[in-house]
Amino acid sequence: MLEKIEDVLKALYKHGITKITIEYEGGHDEGTFDECVFYKGEDKVTVEWNKVMNDENTEFDDDNFLGLIYSDYGRLNQHYSFASEYSCRGTVTINTETGDFNDNGFEHTETDTYQTGNVFKEQKEVF
Repeated sequence: MLEKIEDVLKALYKHGITKITIEYEGGHDEGTFDECVFYKGEDKVTVEWNKVMNDENTEFDDDNFLGLIYSDYGRLNQHYSFASEYSCRGTVTINTETGDFNDNGFEHTETDTYQTGNVFKEQKEVF
């Protein structure tokens, strides 16, 4: 069975899947990759995993594929466990022929700010 994301992407390409989009959302210690859409050209398709994996008895499915995406830390999963003081949302698009990917999204960081000073002793900034 294929266990590396690189191998699964190559197998998908051999079966005509040219592009994959994956939605994600999270932050504050929670997050997930919600949905993956597979394309043959511009057409959305359903993957027949038993053919892609070359195993009639495979239990591999879209959720297993999303698990591979989630565990690809630092590349396809830029947010790791979504554990931090931020919120994020976006779409990862993967070209299965070349392996190129694009993570198009946003991240809003929530950090505490604290500043002290003395109005009488400090100069104000001039813009």
